[in-house]
Amino acid sequence: MKLFKGKGKEWLDKWSEGSALTLIFALYFVFVAWYSSLIPVGKGIDEEAHFLYVEDIKYKGSLPQLEVPHKGHYESHQPPLFYLLSLPLPYLFGNGWRIWGRGFSALLIGLGGFFCYLAGKRMFGKRRVLYLGSAAYVLFLPGNITIAAGFTNDSLAQALFTLSLFFMLGKKKRDWLWAGLATAGAILAKLNCFVLLPAGLLGLFLSLQKEDEKVVGEKVVYFLLPIVLLTSWWFIRNKILYGDFLGWQVFQEAFASSPHPSYFLERGISWGGYWGLVLLTCFRSFWTPLLRVRFLPWSYYVIAGILLCLSLLGLIKWVKEEKEKRIEILILLFNVFLLFLLFIRFNLYFFEAQGRYLYPALGAFSLLFVGSLGRFHWSLPLVIIVFLLLLVFLSHSLLL
Repeated sequence: MKLFKGKGKEWLDKWSEGSALTLIFALYFVFVAWYSSLIPVGKGIDEEAHFLYVEDIKYKGSLPQLEVPHKGHYESHQPPLFYLLSLPLPYLFGNGWRIWGRGFSALLIGLGGFFCYLAGKRMFGKRRVLYLGSAAYVLFLPGNITIAAGFTNDSLAQALFTLSLFFMLGKKKRDWLWAGLATAGAILAKLNCFVLLPAGLLGLFLSLQKEDEKVVGEKVVYFLLPIVLLTSWWFIRNKILYGDFLGWQVFQEAFASSPHPSYFLERGISWGGYWGLVLLTCFRSFWTPLLRVRFLPWSYYVIAGILLCLSLLGLIKWVKEEKEKRIEILILLFNVFLLFLLFIRFNLYFFEAQGRYLYPALGAFSLLFVGSLGRFHWSLPLVIIVFLLLLVFLSHSLLL
């Protein structure tokens, strides 16, 4: 009996946690390989345009520029970090580099899951079922597996977004310096990651209740400095090339033929009906892939909706009961909420109701979702994982 006490028990606990984490990642890579085999190379979500971005850099020797008409190069407005990191692949593997590009995306999503695991350890302490469950949620969500099975800058954006969250949940000044660096990288992967900036500043503002003003001021400087220094050039480039800092005007011109709200309004659908369609499509495509406009039977989304409602009640309970973690909870919540507001704004101009637009903040959502359900009973995160595994096997039919 003494064998499993003291250091022996500590070793056993670490071994079981390591085994669980290994199993989670093994299943994730099996699922990614399976989904990838169902989607022809170049037919993933906007995949061909992402491939073309890398090849444009290789053959032209410079970053591409979005033009009207775009002739299939419609991702050329994206920030360049993901594509620059992918650039060695066509040099190393020649014409067959694209399949390796998919592997690169899968590794980045996996890295995001690992960062979520680390952030969960900061958030939940010794409650392993919560931080392991949070990582498993990120890696087993069918829509995210579909992202990992293709080649897209969403993978790097999600990984760096979650890394920034990990540092925001830290207490030391240097955590906020690293949070600023990770945020700068996330913005240079995908512009909607900019929400990390106001969310982080709101979190620091709230921390004035507990910390000295000078300390908080130093954290603000540490956080902002790398963001300003590393990302300013991109916004200046947009202003020079497109006439505005975000490149929004040329984006609207390039996608003028895409569905707009007016398409639905002209056919007798009210604004209420339009937003109902946006939110329902977003909710369903958040849980299952939207490679084609197909969904699972409604009953599965009803189950997801019940779990989400339970988590909202658990979140209220969590905020009230755990005062020590209140600021950390709000930082996570700010990120999810602000990204959702950007999603709503985007759908004011284009009908783009895909749940994957919320995936950069998937790590934050996962920590909130799993942690909130864990307030009711420790086993509920396990129920979520079983439900996701069921969705993984059912969702493959949506890719065919």
